[in-house]
Amino acid sequence: MQYKAGIGVNDRQNEMYNYFKAVKPDIIATHQPPHGIHDRISFKGPSGSPALRTYCNNSSAFLCLTGHIHNEWGFEENEGTIFLNPSNFGDVVKLNGDIAEGGFFYSVEIDGGRVTGVIMKKLAAGRIYDITEYKNNSGKWIECIIDENRYDALRGNRNYDITARRVSHIPEIKLFNDIKQFFKLFQTQETDERVDALEQVARSLESRLGDDIAMDLVGSANVGLSQPSSDIDFVLYLRCGYECQGDYKKCPNFVMAENLLKETLKDVYRFEIIDCVNLATVEKGIREKDYENEEIQRFVAYRSICRPINYRVIAPVEDMLNADMEFRNEIEGSIRSYFRIFVTTSQHIRSFDKYENRLRSIGIHLPESIRKKIQKYLQGDQM
Repeated sequence: MQYKAGIGVNDRQNEMYNYFKAVKPDIIATHQPPHGIHDRISFKGPSGSPALRTYCNNSSAFLCLTGHIHNEWGFEENEGTIFLNPSNFGDVVKLNGDIAEGGFFYSVEIDGGRVTGVIMKKLAAGRIYDITEYKNNSGKWIECIIDENRYDALRGNRNYDITARRVSHIPEIKLFNDIKQFFKLFQTQETDERVDALEQVARSLESRLGDDIAMDLVGSANVGLSQPSSDIDFVLYLRCGYECQGDYKKCPNFVMAENLLKETLKDVYRFEIIDCVNLATVEKGIREKDYENEEIQRFVAYRSICRPINYRVIAPVEDMLNADMEFRNEIEGSIRSYFRIFVTTSQHIRSFDKYENRLRSIGIHLPESIRKKIQKYLQGDQM
């Protein structure tokens, strides 16, 4: 049965709202923010839950902790409830290849059923910095900035404690990521559940394999529109000393990983491994600047457009790649013709029709700007 909550479900039928009315929490923690508070998406406007806003405005809840929209961080008091969104705690890989640093969190003091003090903090390089403090002065909350440099960097959507060079992608990849970013605004709960499940699976399998394992999602999970009937398609990343000579299906590590995945996921999700990449081979090729290395080419292609699972395994390899941006750009240029062939296949074109139909089923229509981008993307020979 589909969970009834979010925009479009009235309060009387909203399961979250009815649950809160029954248990009467003083403190609420949800992923989606309330409507109109820390929920604005640039071109879409408010995206929060009307039911959550209604409940908080008409209850004794004095603190509501939310996330989801990283750029809409902050402190807000409304109708006696304090709303907090600290921005991202872990580093986030943006769709354009940038990295948005994390480490942000709040320290909250509570006394006698009310919030008495809030400090926004940041964990960076093993040290905790106080960024800004919120004090109650005669019933009015005052913001006191403590670390102006880090505060200004966060407000300006800039990194302060890490420096990451921006990846300049070829036009086909830039266009795909623009389109993907739009679809991910409407990410389904099914996608969230699958990503969380695969994160847990990857980490549990590492101990059984005795080595690194990670994935890159493609298809509906990659763009955030998975349905219960959807398959999961992904690229598998392993680290091993075997030279597979182009036939990874004969690699002992791959066979073991595939069997463990079948054993773990057989009663939960249908899945297909569309490719396997040996991270050790990729690292060797990067060190040697091997422009003809097919495994590096595949790694660059997947990392440019896919969604990672267990990214901590992939990150060091991508860091090696990004340390020589000229080399990465050359690799992207060398795979451009293959990418054009891929985007114009009938199966790829049908996927976008499917994603549009899924949005239409929930009352969302593609803006003309996005429709034009999809048309341009699928006409790969005109880029």
